[in-house]
Amino acid sequence: MYSENEADDFLSDFGDLGLSIEIENTDLYADYLNNVNKKSKNNYDDAWKLYLDKITAFCRTEGCDLLDILGRVDTPGTLDNHLLIDEVARQINYDLCDFADAPENKKLITLDGRYALVDKNTLLPKVAELLAPHVGPDTQAVVELGGGWGKNLAYLFDMLGRRDIVYFNCEPSPHGRAAFEVLFKYIGGVEHHSREFHFEIPNMDFLGRFSNVLVFTVASVEQVPFLPRDFVDRVLSAAETVTFTLFEPIGWQQFSNITRFVLLRFLQESSGQVPVEEYHLFRHMFRFTDEDFHDNAASWALSCRYNMNLLRLVKRAVAEGHGKLIDVQYDLFSENPINPYSLIVMTNA
Repeated sequence: MYSENEADDFLSDFGDLGLSIEIENTDLYADYLNNVNKKSKNNYDDAWKLYLDKITAFCRTEGCDLLDILGRVDTPGTLDNHLLIDEVARQINYDLCDFADAPENKKLITLDGRYALVDKNTLLPKVAELLAPHVGPDTQAVVELGGGWGKNLAYLFDMLGRRDIVYFNCEPSPHGRAAFEVLFKYIGGVEHHSREFHFEIPNMDFLGRFSNVLVFTVASVEQVPFLPRDFVDRVLSAAETVTFTLFEPIGWQQFSNITRFVLLRFLQESSGQVPVEEYHLFRHMFRFTDEDFHDNAASWALSCRYNMNLLRLVKRAVAEGHGKLIDVQYDLFSENPINPYSLIVMTNA
Protein backbone atom coordinates (compact mmCIF):
# COMPACT_ATOMS: atom_id res chain seq x y z
CA MET A 1 0.00 0.00 0.00
CA TYR A 2 3.01 2.30 0.35
CA SER A 3 4.53 3.89 -2.74
CA GLU A 4 8.01 5.37 -3.14
CA ASN A 5 6.55 8.88 -2.98
CA GLU A 6 4.73 8.11 0.27
CA ALA A 7 7.87 6.68 1.82
CA ASP A 8 9.70 9.84 0.78
CA ASP A 9 6.93 11.93 2.39
CA PHE A 10 7.21 10.03 5.68
CA LEU A 11 10.95 10.50 5.80
CA SER A 12 10.82 14.19 4.85
CA ASP A 13 8.72 14.80 7.95
CA PHE A 14 11.83 14.13 10.01
CA GLY A 15 14.08 16.62 8.23
CA ASP A 16 14.48 18.62 11.44
CA LEU A 17 16.39 15.70 12.95
CA GLY A 18 19.31 16.20 10.58
CA LEU A 19 19.09 12.78 8.95
CA SER A 20 20.77 12.24 5.61
CA ILE A 21 18.19 10.26 3.64
CA GLU A 22 19.30 8.48 0.49
CA ILE A 23 16.35 9.14 -1.83
CA GLU A 24 17.32 6.31 -4.15
CA ASN A 25 16.55 3.89 -1.31
CA THR A 26 12.93 4.94 -0.88
CA ASP A 27 11.79 2.02 -3.05
CA LEU A 28 13.49 -0.32 -0.59
CA TYR A 29 11.82 1.40 2.36
CA ALA A 30 8.41 1.24 0.65
CA ASP A 31 8.77 -2.47 -0.13
CA TYR A 32 9.93 -3.17 3.40
CA LEU A 33 7.00 -1.26 4.93
CA ASN A 34 4.55 -3.13 2.72
CA ASN A 35 6.01 -6.45 3.80
CA VAL A 36 5.86 -5.46 7.48
CA ASN A 37 2.20 -4.48 7.16
CA LYS A 38 1.29 -7.61 5.21
CA LYS A 39 2.94 -9.87 7.78
CA SER A 40 1.25 -8.07 10.68
CA LYS A 41 -2.19 -8.28 9.09
CA ASN A 42 -1.79 -11.98 8.28
CA ASN A 43 -0.64 -12.76 11.82
CA TYR A 44 -3.58 -10.92 13.35
CA ASP A 45 -6.08 -12.52 11.00
CA ASP A 46 -4.80 -15.94 12.10
CA ALA A 47 -5.07 -14.89 15.76
CA TRP A 48 -8.58 -13.50 15.38
CA LYS A 49 -9.67 -16.75 13.72
CA LEU A 50 -9.01 -18.49 17.04
CA TYR A 51 -10.97 -15.80 18.86
CA LEU A 52 -13.83 -16.15 16.39
CA ASP A 53 -14.04 -19.87 17.13
CA LYS A 54 -14.02 -19.24 20.90
CA ILE A 55 -16.62 -16.49 20.78
CA THR A 56 -18.89 -18.52 18.53
CA ALA A 57 -18.73 -21.46 20.94
CA PHE A 58 -19.27 -19.40 24.08
CA CYS A 59 -22.17 -17.46 22.56
CA ARG A 60 -23.94 -20.79 22.10
CA THR A 61 -23.60 -21.59 25.79
CA GLU A 62 -26.78 -21.04 27.73
CA GLY A 63 -26.72 -18.74 30.74
CA CYS A 64 -23.61 -16.74 29.73
CA ASP A 65 -23.81 -12.99 30.06
CA LEU A 66 -21.50 -10.64 28.17
CA LEU A 67 -18.88 -10.38 30.90
CA ASP A 68 -18.80 -14.17 31.20
CA ILE A 69 -17.99 -14.46 27.51
CA LEU A 70 -15.42 -11.65 27.58
CA GLY A 71 -13.75 -13.17 30.64
CA ARG A 72 -13.51 -16.57 28.98
CA VAL A 73 -12.16 -15.21 25.70
CA ASP A 74 -9.93 -12.41 27.03
CA THR A 75 -7.49 -14.63 28.87
CA PRO A 76 -4.07 -13.25 29.94
CA GLY A 77 -0.86 -14.20 28.20
CA THR A 78 1.56 -16.82 29.44
CA LEU A 79 3.44 -15.79 32.57
CA ASP A 80 6.04 -18.55 32.80
CA ASN A 81 8.62 -15.99 33.87
CA HIS A 82 7.48 -14.68 37.24
CA LEU A 83 8.31 -11.06 36.41
CA LEU A 84 8.13 -10.65 32.63
CA ILE A 85 5.64 -11.88 30.08
CA ASP A 86 7.28 -15.02 28.77
CA GLU A 87 6.88 -14.11 25.09
CA VAL A 88 8.83 -10.88 25.72
CA ALA A 89 11.47 -12.44 27.96
CA ARG A 90 12.34 -14.98 25.26
CA GLN A 91 13.13 -12.26 22.71
CA ILE A 92 15.36 -9.84 24.59
CA ASN A 93 18.63 -9.62 26.45
CA TYR A 94 17.82 -8.09 29.82
CA ASP A 95 19.13 -7.23 33.25
CA LEU A 96 16.50 -7.00 35.98
CA CYS A 97 18.83 -4.81 38.06
CA ASP A 98 17.14 -3.94 41.37
CA PHE A 99 14.19 -6.17 40.49
CA ALA A 100 16.32 -9.32 40.32
CA ASP A 101 15.37 -10.34 43.87
CA ALA A 102 11.67 -9.56 43.54
CA PRO A 103 9.31 -12.02 45.26
CA GLU A 104 7.73 -14.60 42.99
CA ASN A 105 4.23 -13.27 43.65
CA LYS A 106 5.10 -10.00 41.95
CA LYS A 107 4.96 -8.88 38.34
CA LEU A 108 7.04 -6.15 36.68
CA ILE A 109 4.98 -3.56 34.79
CA THR A 110 5.13 0.11 33.88
CA LEU A 111 2.96 2.52 35.80
CA ASP A 112 2.99 6.33 35.50
CA GLY A 113 6.29 6.45 33.67
CA ARG A 114 8.24 4.11 35.93
CA TYR A 115 8.86 0.43 36.43
CA ALA A 116 6.80 -0.99 39.26
CA LEU A 117 6.16 -4.29 41.01
CA VAL A 118 2.55 -5.31 41.52
CA ASP A 119 0.73 -8.40 42.67
CA LYS A 120 -0.40 -10.61 39.83
CA ASN A 121 -4.02 -9.91 40.78
CA THR A 122 -3.57 -6.13 40.91
CA LEU A 123 -6.33 -4.39 38.98
CA LEU A 124 -4.86 -1.93 36.50
CA PRO A 125 -6.97 0.75 34.80
CA LYS A 126 -9.24 -0.67 32.13
CA VAL A 127 -9.39 0.77 28.63
CA ALA A 128 -13.16 1.20 28.95
CA GLU A 129 -12.59 3.32 32.06
CA LEU A 130 -10.31 5.64 30.07
CA LEU A 131 -12.80 5.93 27.22
CA ALA A 132 -16.08 6.25 29.13
CA PRO A 133 -15.56 9.86 30.35
CA HIS A 134 -15.33 10.98 26.71
CA VAL A 135 -18.72 9.57 25.76
CA GLY A 136 -21.22 12.36 26.33
CA PRO A 137 -25.03 12.49 26.19
CA ASP A 138 -24.79 13.79 22.60
CA THR A 139 -22.43 11.06 21.37
CA GLN A 140 -24.11 9.23 18.51
CA ALA A 141 -21.42 6.75 17.45
CA VAL A 142 -18.36 5.09 18.91
CA VAL A 143 -15.71 3.93 16.45
CA GLU A 144 -12.65 1.79 17.12
CA LEU A 145 -9.95 1.81 14.46
CA GLY A 146 -8.18 -1.54 14.42
CA GLY A 147 -10.65 -3.03 16.90
CA GLY A 148 -9.66 -6.69 16.47
CA TRP A 149 -12.44 -8.95 17.72
CA GLY A 150 -14.30 -6.10 19.40
CA LYS A 151 -13.42 -6.56 23.05
CA ASN A 152 -12.86 -2.85 23.77
CA LEU A 153 -16.19 -1.92 22.21
CA ALA A 154 -17.91 -4.72 24.14
CA TYR A 155 -16.39 -3.69 27.48
CA LEU A 156 -17.31 -0.07 26.75
CA PHE A 157 -20.90 -1.04 25.95
CA ASP A 158 -21.10 -3.07 29.16
CA MET A 159 -19.86 -0.09 31.19
CA LEU A 160 -22.09 2.48 29.51
CA GLY A 161 -25.18 0.42 28.78
CA ARG A 162 -25.88 2.81 25.90
CA ARG A 163 -28.13 1.20 23.27
CA ASP A 164 -28.73 4.56 21.59
CA ILE A 165 -25.13 4.63 20.32
CA VAL A 166 -24.00 3.02 17.05
CA TYR A 167 -20.87 0.89 17.51
CA PHE A 168 -18.36 0.53 14.67
CA ASN A 169 -15.44 -1.89 14.51
CA CYS A 170 -13.08 -0.72 11.74
CA GLU A 171 -10.69 -3.61 11.33
CA PRO A 172 -8.38 -4.90 8.54
CA SER A 173 -8.86 -8.56 9.46
CA PRO A 174 -11.89 -10.48 8.10
CA HIS A 175 -11.82 -12.84 11.09
CA GLY A 176 -11.68 -9.91 13.51
CA ARG A 177 -14.72 -8.33 11.88
CA ALA A 178 -16.58 -11.65 11.92
CA ALA A 179 -15.83 -12.16 15.63
CA PHE A 180 -17.14 -8.67 16.42
CA GLU A 181 -20.36 -9.41 14.53
CA VAL A 182 -20.97 -12.63 16.48
CA LEU A 183 -20.27 -10.87 19.77
CA PHE A 184 -22.57 -7.90 19.16
CA LYS A 185 -25.36 -10.02 17.71
CA TYR A 186 -25.22 -11.93 20.98
CA ILE A 187 -25.62 -8.64 22.88
CA GLY A 188 -28.65 -7.83 20.76
CA GLY A 189 -30.66 -4.66 20.38
CA VAL A 190 -27.65 -2.53 19.48
CA GLU A 191 -26.90 -1.06 16.06
CA HIS A 192 -23.39 -2.14 15.15
CA HIS A 193 -21.29 -2.36 12.02
CA SER A 194 -17.97 -3.91 11.08
CA ARG A 195 -16.04 -2.20 8.30
CA GLU A 196 -12.88 -3.08 6.45
CA PHE A 197 -10.35 -0.42 7.39
CA HIS A 198 -6.68 0.17 6.65
CA PHE A 199 -4.61 2.80 8.44
CA GLU A 200 -2.58 3.38 5.29
CA ILE A 201 -5.68 4.56 3.40
CA PRO A 202 -8.06 5.73 6.14
CA ASN A 203 -11.58 6.21 4.80
CA MET A 204 -13.88 7.89 7.35
CA ASP A 205 -16.73 8.72 4.95
CA PHE A 206 -19.08 6.25 6.67
CA LEU A 207 -19.48 8.73 9.54
CA GLY A 208 -21.24 11.27 7.34
CA ARG A 209 -24.65 10.75 8.99
CA PHE A 210 -23.36 11.56 12.49
CA SER A 211 -22.62 14.93 14.04
CA ASN A 212 -20.96 13.78 17.31
CA VAL A 213 -18.64 10.76 17.48
CA LEU A 214 -15.92 9.20 19.60
CA VAL A 215 -13.11 7.60 17.59
CA PHE A 216 -10.43 5.63 19.42
CA THR A 217 -7.48 3.29 18.97
CA VAL A 218 -5.97 0.84 21.43
CA ALA A 219 -2.62 -0.77 20.58
CA SER A 220 -3.48 -0.77 16.88
CA VAL A 221 -1.61 2.26 15.52
CA GLU A 222 1.51 0.67 17.00
CA GLN A 223 1.35 -1.94 14.25
CA VAL A 224 1.73 0.69 11.50
CA PRO A 225 5.31 2.00 11.21
CA PHE A 226 4.26 5.21 9.44
CA LEU A 227 0.78 6.70 9.30
CA PRO A 228 -0.24 8.88 6.35
CA ARG A 229 0.59 12.53 6.96
CA ASP A 230 -3.10 13.49 6.95
CA PHE A 231 -4.27 10.61 9.17
CA VAL A 232 -5.10 12.67 12.28
CA ASP A 233 -6.67 15.43 10.17
CA ARG A 234 -8.91 12.92 8.39
CA VAL A 235 -10.20 11.52 11.67
CA LEU A 236 -10.80 14.95 13.20
CA SER A 237 -12.74 16.10 10.12
CA ALA A 238 -14.98 13.01 9.98
CA ALA A 239 -17.90 14.72 11.78
CA GLU A 240 -18.92 18.07 13.18
CA THR A 241 -17.75 17.05 16.66
CA VAL A 242 -15.06 14.39 16.96
CA THR A 243 -13.32 13.22 20.10
CA PHE A 244 -10.24 11.23 19.15
CA THR A 245 -8.69 9.06 21.84
CA LEU A 246 -5.40 7.22 21.32
CA PHE A 247 -3.94 4.64 23.68
CA GLU A 248 -0.63 3.80 22.04
CA PRO A 249 3.05 3.25 23.04
CA ILE A 250 4.46 6.58 21.86
CA GLY A 251 5.95 8.17 24.98
CA TRP A 252 9.48 7.76 23.61
CA GLN A 253 8.51 9.87 20.56
CA GLN A 254 8.69 12.98 22.79
CA PHE A 255 12.48 12.95 22.55
CA SER A 256 14.15 14.06 19.32
CA ASN A 257 17.45 12.31 20.06
CA ILE A 258 15.73 8.97 20.67
CA THR A 259 13.46 9.42 17.65
CA ARG A 260 16.48 10.19 15.48
CA PHE A 261 18.24 7.02 16.61
CA VAL A 262 15.16 4.85 16.03
CA LEU A 263 14.51 6.25 12.57
CA LEU A 264 18.14 6.03 11.46
CA ARG A 265 18.46 2.47 12.71
CA PHE A 266 15.18 1.51 11.06
CA LEU A 267 16.41 2.88 7.73
CA GLN A 268 19.69 1.00 8.05
CA GLU A 269 18.06 -2.29 8.94
CA SER A 270 15.19 -2.07 6.45
CA SER A 271 17.47 -1.28 3.50
CA GLY A 272 19.92 -4.10 4.23
CA GLN A 273 22.76 -1.87 5.42
CA VAL A 274 22.93 -3.86 8.65
CA PRO A 275 23.08 -7.68 8.69
CA VAL A 276 20.31 -9.39 10.65
CA GLU A 277 22.67 -10.60 13.36
CA GLU A 278 23.60 -6.97 14.02
CA TYR A 279 20.01 -5.78 14.43
CA HIS A 280 19.45 -3.57 17.45
CA LEU A 281 17.23 -6.17 19.17
CA PHE A 282 20.15 -8.59 19.41
CA ARG A 283 22.62 -6.00 20.66
CA HIS A 284 20.58 -3.94 23.11
CA MET A 285 20.59 -4.80 26.81
CA PHE A 286 17.21 -3.99 28.33
CA ARG A 287 18.16 -2.72 31.78
CA PHE A 288 15.19 -2.30 34.09
CA THR A 289 16.05 1.02 35.66
CA ASP A 290 14.00 4.20 35.36
CA GLU A 291 16.98 5.86 33.67
CA ASP A 292 16.67 3.32 30.84
CA PHE A 293 12.87 3.56 30.63
CA HIS A 294 12.51 5.41 27.32
CA ASP A 295 15.57 3.80 25.71
CA ASN A 296 13.97 0.42 26.39
CA ALA A 297 10.59 1.49 25.04
CA ALA A 298 12.16 2.91 21.88
CA SER A 299 14.31 -0.21 21.41
CA TRP A 300 11.25 -2.44 21.62
CA ALA A 301 9.35 -0.22 19.18
CA LEU A 302 12.27 -0.32 16.76
CA SER A 303 12.61 -4.08 17.05
CA CYS A 304 8.87 -4.68 16.50
CA ARG A 305 8.71 -2.06 13.71
CA TYR A 306 6.13 -0.18 15.72
CA ASN A 307 4.82 3.26 14.83
CA MET A 308 7.34 6.11 14.59
CA ASN A 309 5.29 9.18 13.61
CA LEU A 310 1.97 9.31 15.47
CA LEU A 311 2.99 11.91 18.05
CA ARG A 312 4.46 14.11 15.32
CA LEU A 313 1.13 14.03 13.45
CA VAL A 314 -0.81 14.86 16.61
CA LYS A 315 1.40 17.84 17.35
CA ARG A 316 1.13 19.09 13.76
CA ALA A 317 -2.68 18.87 13.83
CA VAL A 318 -2.72 20.95 17.02
CA ALA A 319 -0.19 23.48 15.68
CA GLU A 320 -2.21 23.95 12.49
CA GLY A 321 -5.45 24.45 14.40
CA HIS A 322 -7.17 21.25 13.24
CA GLY A 323 -7.66 20.03 16.80
CA LYS A 324 -6.83 20.66 20.41
CA LEU A 325 -5.59 18.43 23.17
CA ILE A 326 -7.95 17.52 26.01
CA ASP A 327 -5.67 15.13 27.86
CA VAL A 328 -2.11 13.79 27.55
CA GLN A 329 -0.73 11.15 29.91
CA TYR A 330 2.54 9.68 28.74
CA ASP A 331 3.58 6.13 29.66
CA LEU A 332 0.45 5.53 31.70
CA PHE A 333 0.73 1.78 32.16
CA SER A 334 1.43 -1.54 30.47
CA GLU A 335 1.73 -5.14 31.56
CA ASN A 336 4.64 -5.40 29.12
CA PRO A 337 7.13 -3.11 30.88
CA ILE A 338 9.08 -2.28 27.71
CA ASN A 339 5.95 -1.19 25.80
CA PRO A 340 4.29 1.51 27.94
CA TYR A 341 1.06 3.00 26.60
CA SER A 342 0.30 6.71 26.53
CA LEU A 343 -3.15 8.30 26.47
CA ILE A 344 -3.86 11.21 24.12
CA VAL A 345 -7.32 12.74 23.79
CA MET A 346 -8.07 15.31 21.08
CA THR A 347 -11.13 17.10 19.79
CA ASN A 348 -12.02 19.28 16.82
CA ALA A 349 -14.65 21.17 18.82
